[in-house]
Amino acid sequence: MGYNHYGNQEMFEELLPVFSIFGAVFLTALIIGMLVKLVIWVFRSLALYTIGKRRGLKNPWLAWIPVGSEWIIGSVSDQYQYLTQGKNRNRRKILLILSLTAMVIGWASTALGFSRVFWFLEAYGANLPYDAVAEMVFPMTGTMLLGVISSGVGVAAYVFRQISMYDLYRSCDPKNAVPYLVFGILFGVLEPVFLMILRNRDEGMPPRKAASEEPVNEYL
Repeated sequence: MGYNHYGNQEMFEELLPVFSIFGAVFLTALIIGMLVKLVIWVFRSLALYTIGKRRGLKNPWLAWIPVGSEWIIGSVSDQYQYLTQGKNRNRRKILLILSLTAMVIGWASTALGFSRVFWFLEAYGANLPYDAVAEMVFPMTGTMLLGVISSGVGVAAYVFRQISMYDLYRSCDPKNAVPYLVFGILFGVLEPVFLMILRNRDEGMPPRKAASEEPVNEYL
């Protein structure tokens, strides 16, 4: 036993530098990933805020809030559809409801799953009797079902979002709307770059009327 103990300790000491290197690499990658996400969030929020403010949308500052940015994207789409087609699509409301629903269900399923697992481990430890395992499987199945529902709602929100983004691109640069949309979908990191490029362009928007002639829109 003593030999194994010292042997394991020597092995651990030999592997410690390797673990340190892997830990440093992981930490560096984590920090870089967080910085990239921060830059993407700033670019996207600033661009959407600029577009919303220039288009006369109410509360353009919502662009700086994760779910609020979906409202701004939907509002830009609704405004474009109303001014070019005379139709109110209410995409801002659909996007907001779908995004909030997916987020809430996702959080609930994750919290429920972790809480159930921790409760059983605390109650039974590593020696789970068969009955306890059977009792745990049913609630975990419910958690998985919530996760599937959350994923389905998330997919629907993503589809509506891309439809709204297509309107946003058309309102800024109608000739290149399709390439912007396709490359934004294939390479998500490009979307905030495109938004920054287009934030001051209104090539697809109808000419603005005098204030007294402006159509009344509930989203403006």
